[in-house]
Amino acid sequence: FEMPISDEPLLGEYVLKARSASGHVTKEQKITLDKYVLPRYEVNVSVAQEMYASKSNELKGTVSAKYTTGRDVQGTLDIEVVYTQSQG
Repeated sequence: FEMPISDEPLLGEYVLKARSASGHVTKEQKITLDKYVLPRYEVNVSVAQEMYASKSNELKGTVSAKYTTGRDVQGTLDIEVVYTQSQG
């Protein structure tokens, strides 16, 4: 089931109670309502060093992302590669 809550609910501990048609409590569950914090993660990009000097149209490497807990981040990735010629 879903239970709507306001955009700015009072945070804290609550007790949810399920009652039968006769009004008797059949189930009770304690919950804590906390502010949601997005999980932090780190993205690592690794490119083969020799590709920097190559005239190839291919760039090979790996991209990985892990949450700070160590679990892999699942998802999709769009990559844009921009080539700029060195002035030196």
